[in-house]
Amino acid sequence: MKSRQPAHGLASAVDYQSTKVMLHKDNKMGVVSVSLTDKLPLSVKELISGGVAGALAKTSVAPLERLKILYQTRRGLFQGLVVVGSLGHIKKEEGFRSFYRGNGVSVLRIVPYAGFQFMAYEQYRRWMLEYHPAANGPLVELAAGGLAGGSAVLLTYPLDLARTRLAYQASDVVRRQMQVQGNKGFELDTRITEYHIKGTIPPFKGTFDGLIKVMETQGWRQLFAGMSLNYMKLIPSVAIGFTVYDGMKSWLRVPPRTKKQSKEQSTPPV
Repeated sequence: MKSRQPAHGLASAVDYQSTKVMLHKDNKMGVVSVSLTDKLPLSVKELISGGVAGALAKTSVAPLERLKILYQTRRGLFQGLVVVGSLGHIKKEEGFRSFYRGNGVSVLRIVPYAGFQFMAYEQYRRWMLEYHPAANGPLVELAAGGLAGGSAVLLTYPLDLARTRLAYQASDVVRRQMQVQGNKGFELDTRITEYHIKGTIPPFKGTFDGLIKVMETQGWRQLFAGMSLNYMKLIPSVAIGFTVYDGMKSWLRVPPRTKKQSKEQSTPPV
């Protein structure tokens, strides 16, 4: 007696969220939910995941980022106040929405940065392991993380320039303080901003307006002015971050996510 062969591709039905693939095996019907995102390339999934993670992370700390800027520009208003008291003062004087002032521009910059960074890290890591399978270990993560951070900075640096210039030109206090006492004591981000806007560039009305004005007045190379300072700060940070992340996954024995595991979890017993 011949054994029955499983039939393939019997039917499919599409709803708003997923495609239901009907499978036939040994006269039993099973339904497997296949997400529409399964059709996306792996690199696109990594890009989306990193972008969403970056946007949520940036938005979650937006109040503290706002407080940091105000500490630098209006220090006298917050003397004697701890962080919680300072946040309460801002809410009372300017309202809750002021915590997220400028966050839109930050998210516009961080989404492509974080998305590309995560995608680039995974891709660089795959390439290294493909050509040097025996090189798996912390050095691979360190190298892939450094390359990913450098690539992401190169891609999004002009947007970062516009963001920092918009934040900087909103208050002349920082610039006056730097003229009097130099840039000592200011964070690296603020010193990079000072380096960005030396010269005679008209005030920015918005992100893309600012990018156009920089190119018209100082040329496209000015869009990347001070990038070497950013590399000094970000590349080691990103490289170490990814290395520790993968190291902790290994130490905690987090199993790798494979297609086989995904199918086993999604396929009901028949």
